[in-house]
Parts: sequence; structure tokens; C-alpha cells
Amino acid sequence: TYGGYDLFSSRIIRDGASFTLGTPRNIGAPVNTAFDELFPRWVGRDAFYYGSDQPTNGSTTRKDFDVFVLWLERPRVASPRVPPSVPPSVERATVTGTVVHQQTQKPIANADVTARDIATNTVVASTRTDTLGAYAIDVPVETPINVSAQAPDLFYDDVRIVVPKEQARDTMPMQQPLQLPITFVLRVNFPTAIWDAPYPYTLDSMGMETQQTWQQTLDLLAQNVRTSGERLQRLVLIGHTDDVDTDESNLLLGKQRVGFIMDELVSRGVQRAILEGRSAGETLLPDRLKSESIDVWRKRARRVELVKVLRQ
Repeated sequence: TYGGYDLFSSRIIRDGASFTLGTPRNIGAPVNTAFDELFPRWVGRDAFYYGSDQPTNGSTTRKDFDVFVLWLERPRVASPRVPPSVPPSVERATVTGTVVHQQTQKPIANADVTARDIATNTVVASTRTDTLGAYAIDVPVETPINVSAQAPDLFYDDVRIVVPKEQARDTMPMQQPLQLPITFVLRVNFPTAIWDAPYPYTLDSMGMETQQTWQQTLDLLAQNVRTSGERLQRLVLIGHTDDVDTDESNLLLGKQRVGFIMDELVSRGVQRAILEGRSAGETLLPDRLKSESIDVWRKRARRVELVKVLRQ
């Protein structure tokens, strides 16, 4: 031994359900000294603690114990180098079209045009229209894409497309222009007497369900409102209901639905100070189309109209 109490190690031998200890072996220096080493303890797999009353700072006597720790260093095994995977190149096509003012049908120059992957909502390409309102934008083929256009003084318009694989590296002209309106009609599809729990998908101008969720629609709307910047003095929202229930109840319902939309816009970065909510209730019902069912007509009636009031 090295003097005093020393620390030893021993193998644990398993024999079926029983265990025995092998021959003790002195751990040796520098752990063991001429003084006492006691109370060995493993903490986890890598830290070994023990107590020792060995002197420090040149002293030859020691009565108090200090705690020492040893760290087990394991050999590092280099992980095999895996070459980075190279994703296959995505074939693309060029989509061309025009952006016009919905009311005047005149081309809109310098309008923002953005293409988003519908599944991930990521922007795959963006551009601006030229002086003739024309744009060209590259999008991946065989991928559902939302192409939207907007201008600060107007609202937005969008269309969903899928370019066939056969048109890769080719040009696909859009059949209809994107038309930016002065008044935006938001058809978040609420149940008849509900104001805070819309159905998942918005409706089109004919009262038919689209593939766009109301959250996606409000994302696009909020982005458009933010692009108006300091020119936007107020954003007026007018709530409309169907003819079910009393005039008084529908005025309240229209106000509540507008409040819901305003809260959602604020959560998307629109300043509440510029929002002005109103309710028309059932006073401005749309004309019922020939052969239109009462259910579809009432869906078209439930809407929120938005108007931008711009600083001159």
C-alpha cells in the first residue's frame, strides 16, 4: 500500500443470478497517497469522487478531508463521413399574365406578384409587373401554386394553378388577368347565427366553397393591408348577414363578425387604430340569382366588405 487507507478496484463477476468480486487491485498513485483515501463513489458513468486528507500547500500534516474528482475520458470514435445528399432539381415553367384594375380594366404597373407553394405556404418566386401590367414568374411543375397580385391602393386577387409536367421549361400563359378590386368582399363562411367559429374554407362569389382556408385568406389580406403603408388612413369593414332572424339580431351579428375579423387582422400585424367596423345586418342582401337555392343565396349574403380610405 501507499500508506494509510488506499482505494482498490475489483471486477464484478456474474455467475447466473449471483455475483462475486475478483482480486482487489490497488488503484495506485496519484490517487492513493501516504495519507488516507476513503469514500469512493461513481456518479454516472464518467465521474469518480473520493475523499482524501492529503496535505496541500507544502504542509506535512493534515486532519481534514477534501473531495477529489476524476473524469473518465473515453476514446472518441469518429463518425463515418456521410456525403451531403443533393436534392433532385425541380423542373420549372414560366407563368405569364397581366394584372388589371377590376373596375377600369386598365393595366396596373409595378404590382407585386407572388407565387406560393400551397402545401407549405412558402414563397417560390416573386416579381413586379411592367408598365403594361404584364408579369412572368417561374414556378415548379406538378405543384399546387397560389399566384397572387396586389397593389398598395387596391386589394389583392389570386388564382390557384398546377402546371403540368409536360410544360416544364416552357411558358404557360394565364387565360384571365388578375383583377385588383377597390372593394374586397371577404366570404368567411360562418354558420347562420355564429360569429366566432367559421367553417374551414372560404366561399367564392357564387357561394361555392373554395380550397382556401379562412386563415390563408386573412394572411393574404393582412399582407395587402400592410403594403398600403402611410397612405392608408382607414380600413372600413362592413358586416352583412342573411335574412334569418330579426333586424336587430342581425345588426348585432354583423358587428360581432366584423369584430372577429378585426381581431384576426390585428393578430397578423395590422394596426387596430386604422380599423373601423360597421354592421349593415340584413339591409343590403344580394339579389337572388335565377335558379339559385335559398341556402346558397344565404351563404352569399353572409359576408364582410372592406374598403380602403386613402390619404390624398
